[in-house]
Amino acid sequence: MKQDIKRRTAVISGGCGTVGRAVGKALSQQGFDVVALYLKKSKEEAESALHDFSAGDHEAIRCDIRDDEAVRTIIGGIYKRRHSIDAAIHAAVDPILRKGILEISGKEFQDQFGGGVWGGFYFLTECAKVMEVQKGGNIIGILSRVVQSEAPHPRMGGYTVAKYALRGLLKELHQDLASSNVTVNAVAPDFMDTDLHKDLPGAVRKFIAERGVEGGVRSPEDVAAATAYLCSEEGRMVNGKIFSFRESEITIL
Repeated sequence: MKQDIKRRTAVISGGCGTVGRAVGKALSQQGFDVVALYLKKSKEEAESALHDFSAGDHEAIRCDIRDDEAVRTIIGGIYKRRHSIDAAIHAAVDPILRKGILEISGKEFQDQFGGGVWGGFYFLTECAKVMEVQKGGNIIGILSRVVQSEAPHPRMGGYTVAKYALRGLLKELHQDLASSNVTVNAVAPDFMDTDLHKDLPGAVRKFIAERGVEGGVRSPEDVAAATAYLCSEEGRMVNGKIFSFRESEITIL
């Protein structure tokens, strides 16, 4: 009698957004069951985001990852039902406040850290605790080329600092999980014309996209391909790295 092959589970914060959905689709094609965490979409919109995934036991769960108790409860429930969390991808991001750092109030600065950094801390540390127990897993954070590039990024002060903070969080996780068979990596895409930038005029988005780094991670599908690789058997050899480009440039967290 043929034995069932154990299914792998991937949990994605911001899993029903443009990037999260692309990542979920790629992982479903790789044999993962995907749990997409979302906040602002309706239940119907969230569930429709799963429609083009490959066959599997996928679900969308509403979760405010800025709420540590909510995250603890939901991650614990996922682990109890599915018996493993094999990949945790932090794709949630806060809307960009288009102000320079000297223009931002303290409250506005805190808000730029809400989902991306505080939410990332709650979400990734809870998943990491599960992975320590099961002795394996993949953690991936979605950064931005702003943490890699020397080029100035005007009127994005809070967003830029938050991405640097997320990079620091991932670096600390990598160090703490070094002996746990858990990999911690990041993907740092260049500008992508997604809902994150829908507040910008179309002509501005087109100009920025066209002047991006050649060969860079430029689309949600690029992010998804890099993430799927890092969650594959071949990608398990990569740890503590940032994927900024599709071809060859990889840097240390």
